[in-house]
Amino acid sequence: MSIKLKDIAKIHGVSIATVSLVLNDKPIRISEEKRLQILETAKEMNYRANLAARTLVTKKSHILGLIVPDIENVFFSKLAKNLEEICLNNHYILLILISNDHLNSDLMLLDLLISRQVDGIFLCPSNEAFNSDLLTEKLKGITTPVILVDRVFRDSPLNKVYFDHQAGAYEAVTHLIAKGHQKIAIIAPPVETKLKNPRLAGYLHALEDHHLPVDENLIYHGDYKFKSGYQIAQKILQTDVTAVFSCNDMMTLGFLKAAQEKGKQIPRDISLVSYDNILDDFTFGVEVTSVVQDTALLAQESFKVYQKYIKTKKSKEMILKTEMINRGSVLNI
Repeated sequence: MSIKLKDIAKIHGVSIATVSLVLNDKPIRISEEKRLQILETAKEMNYRANLAARTLVTKKSHILGLIVPDIENVFFSKLAKNLEEICLNNHYILLILISNDHLNSDLMLLDLLISRQVDGIFLCPSNEAFNSDLLTEKLKGITTPVILVDRVFRDSPLNKVYFDHQAGAYEAVTHLIAKGHQKIAIIAPPVETKLKNPRLAGYLHALEDHHLPVDENLIYHGDYKFKSGYQIAQKILQTDVTAVFSCNDMMTLGFLKAAQEKGKQIPRDISLVSYDNILDDFTFGVEVTSVVQDTALLAQESFKVYQKYIKTKKSKEMILKTEMINRGSVLNI
């Protein structure tokens, strides 16, 4: 039989409100002895708060939701881990849901989280969402606080936390150009009809600023996954390009596997810059120069934006700066 507040109150001859204040560590005018007795009784009787009932009273569930496109992508796995730790430290439970990069899943999972009365939602939209107005229109009608994380709709009035991907890509390609490379291929993100991907935009901007021609044949669109990087590498390694900018580490892993199979060494045969900086445990000795997205910082700032919105009801756009770690994967030619 479950123990209720009234049972503990009856034992100590106090009100239910008094027991509730004690168990929630709130200020109350009772003796320290009585307070300790109530706490001890609650412990001995294995009292557990009825969270469902508390939610009905406070209108707060202390549950947050995170929707990510792909949990097999180490970037999103690390983001989820970091955000869950922050949530737990702040007495929230984080529900982690996966859209598998499908718009319909975005829409369904939003409804699921709202039906569970979560206090807020962190959303990394699917790539498909950028080819349609369905998700942006749905978000307009949601009263639950939503924070767009990493992938954002620039014109949305919602909270947004993301890295300046255009600047990060620009720095990566500029680094390759400074090392003498002029024929630079890009393993780009998926084609988006609504918005030019900022990483591709950074690549194009760097070529333009350094007066290099844009060769459409050197722009290869992947899908942020290992297989696409592997398949694109088969094509790139048959060309005379001297360098590659890969727009995320999962595609870079696919590229590295293909290069190894063909006996190509980085950077002896082809130079490489990646994006994310999550490859340390997976490259087996290949040190890859990379643009850093700090998932711990992204999680931390996303939670701060949520907290601030709860207090002010004012949306905030937080743009984080990337940095590039220069390792040994770019040859000076």
